[in-house]
Amino acid sequence: MLEYLLDFTNTYALYSIYVGLVLGLLLKLWFDWSVKETSIDLLARKIQVKLTTHDIMIQRKSRVLPNRLLIWMIKYIRNKTGTGDDSEATLISFQS
Repeated sequence: MLEYLLDFTNTYALYSIYVGLVLGLLLKLWFDWSVKETSIDLLARKIQVKLTTHDIMIQRKSRVLPNRLLIWMIKYIRNKTGTGDDSEATLISFQS
């Protein structure tokens, strides 16, 4: 970026950098002036979550039936480390 600032022949690059900086500063000032309530109380408010039986059943099902891609990855890593070789013969089906 220093090369662009020192290169006075490339004025369009300088203009775009300076305009970007000015627009960024103006956007920051506008955002700071428009947001009037910036207290920590906004972040400290707690969201009340009610668990229903439906939510609990979804959680139980997700524990019993994990992601199929995750199961495939675990099986593939076990097969890969269990055989003792580093051949890529198991990836032939994915290359077609």
